[in-house]
Amino acid sequence: MKFPAFLSRLIVDSTGKFRYETTVFTFWAGSIVLSLVFLILFSAIYFMTDSILLKKTIIFQSILLGFLTGTFGAWYLFAEKTELKINLGLTDWKWLRFLKGFAISGSLIILVFLLFSLLGWIQISFFPATQSLPAVAQGMGVLIILTLVPTVSEELMFRGFPLQVNSRQSDRLYRIVFLSVIFSLLHFNVAGVSAVSFLNFFLLGVWFSYGNLAEGTVWYSSGLHFGWNFIQTAVFGLSAREMGIPGQSLATLEFSGPDWVTWLTGTGNGVENGVVISLIIALLIRREYLRTL
Repeated sequence: MKFPAFLSRLIVDSTGKFRYETTVFTFWAGSIVLSLVFLILFSAIYFMTDSILLKKTIIFQSILLGFLTGTFGAWYLFAEKTELKINLGLTDWKWLRFLKGFAISGSLIILVFLLFSLLGWIQISFFPATQSLPAVAQGMGVLIILTLVPTVSEELMFRGFPLQVNSRQSDRLYRIVFLSVIFSLLHFNVAGVSAVSFLNFFLLGVWFSYGNLAEGTVWYSSGLHFGWNFIQTAVFGLSAREMGIPGQSLATLEFSGPDWVTWLTGTGNGVENGVVISLIIALLIRREYLRTL
């Protein structure tokens, strides 16, 4: 394919093949267009309902379907024919890696908060009297949808096709850094975002990426990502108000220490605002990196 001279260097490399960045941005653009198509298909339900939660669900579902469809299309258009294979792990049980990832990241969040509580840095109130069991069950059920669907969408966006297509050992680090930077910037609208949280979002992207490569499936990184988001939100109530369902978590946290303590632990907007978690994620990155060697 011929391109104008001023565009060719941005689009193709010296061998005439599409640059990696061109491939990724085309995949993202196509998936976004497909998401809009699905949103149009669900528009009747969207405009008929007054439920904010249902509207959010429709939007998240449309994005997921768009990126899922875009992933298959991108593999067909851009993958080398010898590597044209999409393995959803349904026949070799790779989908169970999702549960493994969820258990690892979920347990990590619980242990971190319990440690902070033992040190007196935060106060945890389990099963607050103001919450009824039906309300908690309903809230957690809704949060499964509102955290799982966006999580899988983000994994398809960053750790699915873009990370794995025609991957070479020589360009692996560049891909991970490139995708993790954009993953971090995508969280610019998260409440309470700070320089520390941007750093931690970047580190999370690197951790999820190496985990994906170590296990050979996006199911594993999806489990890591989902466990991280769900346990913070559904169990400890962080960011639940942003989801539109406050006061329906198993526990509530109070970050009441001085500034130096919250600098270590994070805030009510998420553990990503704390420096301690930066060190922990760095150790997890090293663990996953060594598993890829």
